[in-house]
Amino acid sequence: FNNTFTMIGSRSNAITLQGGSNSTNISENTIETSGAQAAGISFFPSSHNILSNNFIKTSGSAANGIFLRSAHNNTFTNINITIAGSGQGIQLLQVLPTGEDTGVSGNIFFNLTLQTASNDSIFDFSSPGGASAFSNNTLLFNGTFGMINWTKSNISTNMSLLPGQTIFIL
Repeated sequence: FNNTFTMIGSRSNAITLQGGSNSTNISENTIETSGAQAAGISFFPSSHNILSNNFIKTSGSAANGIFLRSAHNNTFTNINITIAGSGQGIQLLQVLPTGEDTGVSGNIFFNLTLQTASNDSIFDFSSPGGASAFSNNTLLFNGTFGMINWTKSNISTNMSLLPGQTIFIL
């Protein structure tokens, strides 16, 4: 709560929850990484976590703001992500070398601001074998005049998500 993380170097993730790190609250933080594959926040596997009011900025090749792998039922609220390098704002990846499908599902992203220099703001590869209800994730935007609810098995988008600039609720 209310920390500043500055990470420099290849694969130097600022916050990593793994091996069943569940029900953790990560709030009010400033996170900056610079280096190849240096993610702001990584979950693999981890579930039922709450992230709110965090600022994440990454620079470097393949440096993602948030990286989810085998992560379920997490809630992300009011997260501001800026990607200055070639990474994605959020990457959802279903992988296990054994071929076991645990997927990435039930995650809720609420009122995010995502700005990327060159890549997808959200890259969702959580269900590469085909869409299923099991792999649904939700992207929500709330405004004075209503709400946008995007619940799908693939929430990928290649545009920056900037309320008032690329997202309008009229």
